[in-house]
Amino acid sequence: HYMLRDDAASIGGSDRGACCTVLLATGGEVFATEGKGWLLYPTRDESDQLTEAWKTLSEGDMTWELWYKISKEGAAALGRAQNTHIIGTYGSNHNSNKYSTSSRRRHAGVGVQVSGIFHIGTNAGPSQYQATSKTYADGQWHHVVAVWSRSAQVAQLWVDGELAAALNSYNPGSEDPGMDGQLVIGGGHLSRLADCKVAQVRLWSRALSSSEIASYARQSSACPALDTSGLAAAYLADGLGSVIDSSQPDLQVVRGGATVDGETCCCAQGAD
Repeated sequence: HYMLRDDAASIGGSDRGACCTVLLATGGEVFATEGKGWLLYPTRDESDQLTEAWKTLSEGDMTWELWYKISKEGAAALGRAQNTHIIGTYGSNHNSNKYSTSSRRRHAGVGVQVSGIFHIGTNAGPSQYQATSKTYADGQWHHVVAVWSRSAQVAQLWVDGELAAALNSYNPGSEDPGMDGQLVIGGGHLSRLADCKVAQVRLWSRALSSSEIASYARQSSACPALDTSGLAAAYLADGLGSVIDSSQPDLQVVRGGATVDGETCCCAQGAD
């Protein structure tokens, strides 16, 4: 579970202040899609307006971070669908005209392909796509981070602390990648399913640095402390509500899947 405490020494030389709030990840719950469904973070409210919680993320620099596990068989089961989201905003309703016409729909996301390759892509601003050179469908936990930096005009996909793919630029301007109301996790791209597991989903309102990403992906039984500056939401510590900010929406289970207790994924030490 997550524990909040003040401990500047545990930051490891952080310059974010003499006493920074940090977060220790010591396990928690895992969401298993079971090939039935996915998780949904809504970017629109009941009045169909973009939420302030989402705009806090999308209108500046943001980082999506989670642990993800899929087997070779799980990826192969995608079949003719070819791919689905690990986390992204090309959701189940993206090809409708509810919020935009076909020429104006915008999204950003990280996906898994039937081959086990991961990819990052967006059409908020210039349309771009880049796949990893490695496959990750091996039934092991992988630390997956997508950095979307408006200020540096950079979009990067990090896997296990290493830069795995990057776009030439990220410059969405006034376009919002979550305009269609859905950030889906563990599947959900055009309702496509994946038999996978996700854990420790964190949404940041800043771009994590390469050193932070490498630290959080460290493969050790002692998980690193997190500087929570800019940490907007943290899920799957205890249920589907954020343990950081009550103004953040709960994650929603779409179609099926279940939370699983007792599986420690932190720092890639997971075991079923």
